[in-house]
Amino acid sequence: MADTWTVDDDGKADFDNIQSAVDAASNGDEIIVLPGTYTGSGSYVVNMNGKEVLLRSQEGPQATIVSGQNQRTVFFCGNNETTSTIISGFTITQGEGTQAQGGGILCLGSSPRVENCHIENNHAFQGGGIAALGSSSGMGEIIDCVFKNNEAYFGGAVFCDMGNFWMTDCLVRDNIANITGGIHVYCCSVGLVNTAVCSNTNGQTYGAYVDDDCLISETCESGCGDINGDN
Repeated sequence: MADTWTVDDDGKADFDNIQSAVDAASNGDEIIVLPGTYTGSGSYVVNMNGKEVLLRSQEGPQATIVSGQNQRTVFFCGNNETTSTIISGFTITQGEGTQAQGGGILCLGSSPRVENCHIENNHAFQGGGIAALGSSSGMGEIIDCVFKNNEAYFGGAVFCDMGNFWMTDCLVRDNIANITGGIHVYCCSVGLVNTAVCSNTNGQTYGAYVDDDCLISETCESGCGDINGDN
């Protein structure tokens, strides 16, 4: 039988930090995070450790902040996570790419589901908001998320290299990079559905850059920056 765990930074729950709850959880469990600001130590605030769990906030991203304190990546998925690993309802902020990649979220050979998150004010060399790297058997899902004010050298909001993902109902705006302010992808299968890419800035490609070896499906709402350059 699946268990439900609670996290409260005031100490009035099963755990006072998210990592301890993830470590205790088993596949199929639910972790509910109460409003507050959560930080961590080491390379990541939260390492999902391959757990097939629903990690969600109780009150949504405005009330529940996970911060890397400009010292570490916020969320790490590097143990073959699939869309059965769900991260939902957080502001993911002040991440600093621990491995120079993925300030907010770093996925290595993994395909989690990220939904209803505000991913903002993160920094890395590749993928200030999210970096997805390495082959994966599945398609990661990014749903109903806002990427804003993230910075990188490649891919201010998103950098993908040999990863696979869908972005649905997302907003990518006001991100900054030397190369591709919005979304930068290599050798990937990528889907953009009802996703607006706008007002991102850099020296070469404002909106989205897609390498010729990529397979991309694009169904964007009006106002979305086009592939390879519209701002």
